[in-house]
Amino acid sequence: MKILSKQILLALVLLLSLFLYSIIPTEASTGGRLFFVEYGEDGLIYELDPSTGEVLNSFPTPEPAVGGPVGLAYCGGRMFFVSGFGTGTIYELNPEEDNVINSFTPPESAQVMDGMGMSPDNLFVLDYVESTIYVLNPDSGAIIDMLTPAAKLIGGGTYAGTRDSLFFTGYIPAVFDGIFEIDPDDGTILNSFEVPDSGIGLGFSSSRNTLFVSGQENHRIYEVNPDDGTVINSFPTPSVRGITALAADECGLTPPVDVIVGGEIASESQVVIIAPWIALAVIVLAGGIYLVRRRAFGSK
Repeated sequence: MKILSKQILLALVLLLSLFLYSIIPTEASTGGRLFFVEYGEDGLIYELDPSTGEVLNSFPTPEPAVGGPVGLAYCGGRMFFVSGFGTGTIYELNPEEDNVINSFTPPESAQVMDGMGMSPDNLFVLDYVESTIYVLNPDSGAIIDMLTPAAKLIGGGTYAGTRDSLFFTGYIPAVFDGIFEIDPDDGTILNSFEVPDSGIGLGFSSSRNTLFVSGQENHRIYEVNPDDGTVINSFPTPSVRGITALAADECGLTPPVDVIVGGEIASESQVVIIAPWIALAVIVLAGGIYLVRRRAFGSK
């Protein structure tokens, strides 16, 4: 019985360790995609490693990214770009082959297109003059809806697939200046927090469950907690010209790659890691029972 007790204790320790591993929040994540638009007449769209900032790829914008109002969105392989101080044309790009797939003019009622975000069904584009978010059909540009949150929105925008919400930078005069989380159905403000380092561009990563913010003063990109803006990681941008827009794997069509910040979702890789240890615990326990039964029969 002593052998069985030791085997049971060892199995329980292994299982308890696995339980703690599965519930303890993890500060850093891996995986996902991250893009940014470089400011300038001959600016580029860069793809970066979202953990280190290493440049993975770059290709030219379909028209110059001049001034602040520039939007970039990425969802499940589809990328959209707009330069508000340019023609205002909304382009769909192929980020893998560097070519324009489709384009359409902005709504007639819109003035200056700015930050963008994309869900699996809708393209969200901000008109910062009217502080209105246009919900568009991503194939035709037809207006589906118009949102007018109770804040002056200007700058960055993104859709958060794992939260089914929007993030936009903006302010409420004499009250608050920062990032607003917005309901994509009715424009209600759900949450708000301060922007690190005068950030403008926003890109939500559904595979990491984090929000990327471009810092203009220090030329850095910050990865923050989407609940309160706490900085998780940061790295310098490869361009000193400045960033006009960000985009990440925002719509959540790509399965999570690794541990999710806050421990809210168990990813496939976690299951792969845990499964062998569960099997080991079962083997240890079964081995102890087998030895006890063998000794019991042998003593008769």
